[in-house]
Amino acid sequence: MSVLTLDITATEHADRSRPAKSMKAVMLQRFGGPEVLSYEEIPTPSPKPGYVLIKVLAAGMNRLDHYMREGSVMPNLPLLHILGVDAIGEVVGWGDGVTGIQIGERVIPAAGFTLREEDDFNRPLAISPSFVVPGVHIWGSYAQYMEGPARWVVKDETGLAPAEVATLPVVLGTSVRAVK
Repeated sequence: MSVLTLDITATEHADRSRPAKSMKAVMLQRFGGPEVLSYEEIPTPSPKPGYVLIKVLAAGMNRLDHYMREGSVMPNLPLLHILGVDAIGEVVGWGDGVTGIQIGERVIPAAGFTLREEDDFNRPLAISPSFVVPGVHIWGSYAQYMEGPARWVVKDETGLAPAEVATLPVVLGTSVRAVK
């Protein structure tokens, strides 16, 4: 497992209470080796109702990211795309209806989740029609900012460095399912 830490100084601005209008992201432009990834400036997402906007502090790199990049998992993936399942970050904003989260709070987005609340009780969760994995079905964590449903972020109270936490979500989820 590797960890990607992005240099976010390029688009920081004086008002730290709001994210910049644009962000840097590692974009997958076509399938192939590492050379198909490019560092681009794109619009910063605006969180939808029920979603949080997360400033990515570190993003983990998994074997799945490699398979996605080479096109062996989802050869019909719409490109341009942002890879990255695992992440840790700080909340910088949210859409309507979000409660219980504070600006600056460290959070870990789930490595897979449902987009519709009515699917949240399906087991296994991955059979749900609205189940997605960041970096696979939706844009992922290889960016300065990412968004996700507020109900699918976990407050980080580990005290670990971001680069350490970013290695955990997929590995931990796989381990828990393996022993069930």
